[in-house]
Amino acid sequence: SRQSALQQSTYTLRLLNIRLIKDFFLSYIYGFEHRNISYFLTIQQSDIHHTRTYKLQTKILRFCQTLKQSIIKSYIEIPITCGNNYHYLVTGKFSKEKNIFYGIFRNTTLANSSHTGHAVCAYSIHSIREAFFQTIKRCIVDGKGYRGLGFISPDTHCVSNK
Repeated sequence: SRQSALQQSTYTLRLLNIRLIKDFFLSYIYGFEHRNISYFLTIQQSDIHHTRTYKLQTKILRFCQTLKQSIIKSYIEIPITCGNNYHYLVTGKFSKEKNIFYGIFRNTTLANSSHTGHAVCAYSIHSIREAFFQTIKRCIVDGKGYRGLGFISPDTHCVSNK
């Protein structure tokens, strides 16, 4: 059933998080489902190689709920920001009626700073899916970029299937 697939996938993600927690900062902020795809929004390290002083970024990740193979085979993550200055997701909400993800972002990781500003951004599920499609296309078709997931296994260059 769809519910058990989501529970199993969520459990798998928690196992990855527990295994990596000593070396890689990863915080799950919000999650939702659309057309058998699970989406999670995280704040995580932008670079796995600098664990003492690292920069954080917000990413949206997704994986297919219905594949009979490991979720890692369909796992993709891309950065998400709100304009040029708001990089850190505070919370979010997906509207199933409108197919829009709403996110509240702030401009600093310090919640109680006097310079903290907030912004709300809306992303249609169409634009989210298109961003993932373009990322996959750049990697598989064009051979540009990196496979990603360097915190799970060694990162490698994308290889074109042309």
